[in-house]
Amino acid sequence: MSKNALEQVLDTVIRLEETVDGLSETIADHITHCPKIVALIEKVGSLEMSLAEAVAQIEELKVDMQSTTDFFKEQMETFSDELTLFKRAIRTTGSSTENRRVKVPKPKPFAGALNVKELENFLWNMEQYFSDAHIPIEERVIITSMYLFGDAKLWWRTRVDDNLSAGRTPITTWESLMKELKEQFLLCNVAWVARENLRKLKQTGPVRDYVKQFSSLMLDIKNMSEDDKLFNFMSGLQGWAQAELRRQGVKDHLRWLLLRPILYNF
Repeated sequence: MSKNALEQVLDTVIRLEETVDGLSETIADHITHCPKIVALIEKVGSLEMSLAEAVAQIEELKVDMQSTTDFFKEQMETFSDELTLFKRAIRTTGSSTENRRVKVPKPKPFAGALNVKELENFLWNMEQYFSDAHIPIEERVIITSMYLFGDAKLWWRTRVDDNLSAGRTPITTWESLMKELKEQFLLCNVAWVARENLRKLKQTGPVRDYVKQFSSLMLDIKNMSEDDKLFNFMSGLQGWAQAELRRQGVKDHLRWLLLRPILYNF
């Protein structure tokens, strides 16, 4: 190849390189000055960065969630153990309490009847209630007043008002209240009235009814001998009942007689 031809080839290569460089610069300049392309490149770069950050955050979140799950699992296990112990304690306490607790029956209220047996029974029932229910001494008067109704409640309210108006010492002890109730509702001649009723008592129906009436009257008579009791009992019976008991050879004292089943067959 001649020298001139070689120089021409070199010139062509140089011009080609210059053209390629110019084209590259033109493309780069075009990309730089094209907003859409620039925004697309930035967005891709941002997405790549955001994706990496998201992956990292997810990994951190997984670690945190696992730690939280483990923590709550431990707490639930602890709570379950404590709940089991608590239930066991409740069962034990409840069982022992039920074994110790005895339901104390409440006394029957007193309405103010002029009847020695009814009042005596009321006072006795109240004392049993105080003892069984462990009622403090200082609360017994006010609790007793809650079991008064009718004439007895009216008497109590009047007595409280009178004491307050007159400046008298109120009734604060159980002993004082019992004394006041007996003075108000027990007749002074209870035994005398009982003897009068005993004298008039006659059998008009089954023997068992007569026995019940006779026994009730005897509770108000404290100083009658056994012989007199037997005499009065026999005197009130109808003739056929007296004859039957005599035929049976009844000569023992009254208490034994009242317990004999033979009386309840007539």
